[in-house]
Amino acid sequence: MTLFKGFMNFFAKAFIIIFVIEFLSLFFFDRIIVQSLIVGTIISVFMALSWYSNYYKALHSQQRMITTGTVTRVILVLLACIIWYKFQAELNMIAITVGLMSTYVIIFVNAVRHFRK
Repeated sequence: MTLFKGFMNFFAKAFIIIFVIEFLSLFFFDRIIVQSLIVGTIISVFMALSWYSNYYKALHSQQRMITTGTVTRVILVLLACIIWYKFQAELNMIAITVGLMSTYVIIFVNAVRHFRK
């Protein structure tokens, strides 16, 4: 299985569901909060891609040292902070943080689902 195909199997359904819910909630909730959630979720997709690429490399290599992509995730969170700082009036930092956490929720749910089998 290729890296992209594995990423799509692991994350695609969950992120599609999250994006559909966020775009539908634009009609019912405060626009600033929903836009912030969307920004956080978009950055979270890149965090998930980074995490999965390191996971894929660890599965397919014989090395003892495994990287987790911490630097990449920190850079992406700094990018989210810079975006919030630039557009403070239009974005909510708490909602961006919730959007950033969506990757970790998906990983946790997949792990629980895997261990239940």
